Amino acid sequence: MEEKYYTLEDIMAITKLSERTIRRYIASGKLKGFKVGGEWRFTQKHLENLFEEKNFHKDIAAQAGKEVNDFLRRANVQHEDVRGCSVLDFKNLSKKQHAAIRLIVSRIPSKHHGITMKLYPEGDTLRISMVGGIDYLQEMTHELYKVVQAND
Repeated sequence: MEEKYYTLEDIMAITKLSERTIRRYIASGKLKGFKVGGEWRFTQKHLENLFEEKNFHKDIAAQAGKEVNDFLRRANVQHEDVRGCSVLDFKNLSKKQHAAIRLIVSRIPSKHHGITMKLYPEGDTLRISMVGGIDYLQEMTHELYKVVQAND
């Protein structure tokens, strides 16, 4: 199976962080990658290692909920006729479940910008907020639910 490579834009879409912040991660060595023709490329493993970074969740916590707030204020209205918003809290996940959920979120195509994750300081609750079309919300909720059910 061919390995998937992510671009800088993909990482920005997945994490909701700015290009400047992602480039700071690269410069500091927190995000490893390589250049192809002058463009950054990242593997799934590079992305997983970024998610494991100690302060990474603090950085994205600043972005968590922004999509939900925009949705409620009707900002950034999309072309979809029907949009929804879901907030899911997962408590007391095993490390395996947490890693599986992070992997699902990291694989979301960059066309779906409306998802954020936040790990609460207590470390036992992972909050995922999603904004998008109903089909997208159903699909993502189903995928996340399967992880929790499969690893009980």
